[in-house]
Amino acid sequence: AQLLSVFNGAIQLASFEALTELVHKKTSYKSQTPGVHFICGGLAACSVIVTCQPLDTLHTRFAAQGEPKLYRNLRHAVATMFLTEGPFTFYRGLTPTLAAVFPYTGLQFFFYPEYPEETSGCYFSFLLFLYLFVFLFIILGFFKGLSPSLLKAALSTGFTFSWYKFFINAIVTLKSSQ
Repeated sequence: AQLLSVFNGAIQLASFEALTELVHKKTSYKSQTPGVHFICGGLAACSVIVTCQPLDTLHTRFAAQGEPKLYRNLRHAVATMFLTEGPFTFYRGLTPTLAAVFPYTGLQFFFYPEYPEETSGCYFSFLLFLYLFVFLFIILGFFKGLSPSLLKAALSTGFTFSWYKFFINAIVTLKSSQ
């Protein structure tokens, strides 16, 4: 599952970069605006979902199977699912997943560029966490398990954007030295 998460992050950030470059080169919109980042970030997340949905479906099937085992191995699971349920079985639940992921991830990319370059992703996420915590936990009511979930989401987003910034800077440095 952790390897899938790394794979998802790589696809999402590469898609985001490709989409913002496309906007920069092919349209009159400024690619560094929050609105463009929202759209490109949401579409990048959708590209991850479409790419990884079959793997996630297989992971869920393997985790949910009881005894006796329904699938002997990965090849058997793919063949059985494809032959008995058709090729679209690997994409069941895609529409609601896309509808949930697009705005969530789009907002992450929308808010990230609003902060100065020297601001780290962790600091940004901490501020976002505080805002969401106050708004959701105190104003809207007490939700069991919300605080740990928000903290985990904020830290995860912060680390993701910190690594994203690190690799973008490393790539730019490598390109400029050549």
